[in-house]
Amino acid sequence: MAYVASLDAIEFFRDGKRHIRVYYQFSGVDKVIRESCYHQEHGWFVKGDGVVTDLAKNNTPITATRWTEDGGSTQIRVFFLDEQNNIRQV
Repeated sequence: MAYVASLDAIEFFRDGKRHIRVYYQFSGVDKVIRESCYHQEHGWFVKGDGVVTDLAKNNTPITATRWTEDGGSTQIRVFFLDEQNNIRQV
């Protein structure tokens, strides 16, 4: 059985609609960080295979941040540790 080792979530609004992104890794399974998405009108879903990166070390801490640029585009960054304990971002 897989367990979630770490996760983080962000929330933002686009065109007046609520969006949530949850980033997580299953402990002891692989080096993959996945993303699950929420849209106010569509509910929960996964884009594609849901993989954000496969470069994370097992049990890595995960943190995510977001900001909105002039013009309204939302930027998201997910930070984690790789096998050499370097801080990485995607």
